[in-house]
Amino acid sequence: MSTRWHRLTRLLHDTDGGVTTYAALVLPLLVGAVGLSVDVASWHVNQRTVQSATDSAAVAGALEIMRSGDDPAILTAATSDATYNGYEPGLGDTISVNHPPSSGIATGAADSVEIIVQRSAPIFFSSLFLGGPVDMSARAVARVEINDTCVWALNPTARGAIKVAGGAQVNMGCGVIANSVDDESLSQDGGACLTSTKIKLAGGYNGSCINPQPLTNVTPVNDPLSSLQPPSYGACDHTAKTKINSGENVTLSPGVYCGSIEVLADGIVNFEPGQYVLDGAGLTVSAQGTATGSDVHFYLSENSGTADAINIQAGATVDLTAGTSGDLAGVLFFQNANTTGNINHSVTGGGTMDLEGILYFPGQDVSFSGGSTFNAAASMLIAQTVTFSGSSELGDFSGTAVEANNMLISATLIE
Repeated sequence: MSTRWHRLTRLLHDTDGGVTTYAALVLPLLVGAVGLSVDVASWHVNQRTVQSATDSAAVAGALEIMRSGDDPAILTAATSDATYNGYEPGLGDTISVNHPPSSGIATGAADSVEIIVQRSAPIFFSSLFLGGPVDMSARAVARVEINDTCVWALNPTARGAIKVAGGAQVNMGCGVIANSVDDESLSQDGGACLTSTKIKLAGGYNGSCINPQPLTNVTPVNDPLSSLQPPSYGACDHTAKTKINSGENVTLSPGVYCGSIEVLADGIVNFEPGQYVLDGAGLTVSAQGTATGSDVHFYLSENSGTADAINIQAGATVDLTAGTSGDLAGVLFFQNANTTGNINHSVTGGGTMDLEGILYFPGQDVSFSGGSTFNAAASMLIAQTVTFSGSSELGDFSGTAVEANNMLISATLIE
């Protein structure tokens, strides 16, 4: 009896092989926990990828709204961008594009697009506990916006970077920005008045006939076209001045003009579609002269001097439309910012400009005087300084000029 009891007692207290036994019991739980943590980490990575692809697809789709407005094109743009950012249709991912959005704060908004991406994330160790892949989805809504500022003065310190003087009555259906930190970055004097939809100034202003009241001391705004690159071009196609005399009706072809183009009174020039490089040259349209052309771009090189400017004189008629493709899409006039010399581009005395495109003079000054008309509904002006003297009418802004240039279109995630 005592021997048996002794053996039983020893057996109960024997710990040899205990670790192995416990390990055998606990190991499946440990493996399951580790495996589940690996799968959970994988699901988090997949969810982030899906959300990133969805967000980028929404932005791309919104930008396409402005470019084409075509639903198949919006789908293509969104899918392409999503694929670049991790969307994998070959592995079963799906994408839904709703234009306009079918839910949320932008429901029915034509300027917005809703993207939903779905993915079945694979499972590895946790397949012991789960019956199949884990379904996940992401949603994003983006809205497209165009810059509705039509007059930009980039000079950072000039007094009167935007000047309204000499009885000028300037009515704009668009916004104005002056980057000058001077306490009179906007100057209005005499019987002049400026009316705009909004006015933003990095500095202050002087004058009482300015509507609405400007926002002052705002953060200067970067040149929206600062990354625009000058076009490449070859040797001169025209070395002498090209003069269209009174009574002549001349058609010009694209090329490199190393002598200025001058249209005299009662002369007519028609510019064929394409790029016109004014290399050390300018463009002058005299009183009663006419210049027309569609799908055109004018580039003034860094070799330009003081006399090499755009000069629209009293009574001239200018009807020009920028091309909508290529590196200079939407840009009608482009003066190289590195041009030396003090150049002032001017429209004077009753000149009528129907310009559809961006007037980009980042290093030069522009002045309007004596009843000039500037069609802001289809134009944007960016220059160092801008001066108005005499009646100047700028139409309601519609953004048609900038839609072709991606630098002036933005899309924002709103959901």
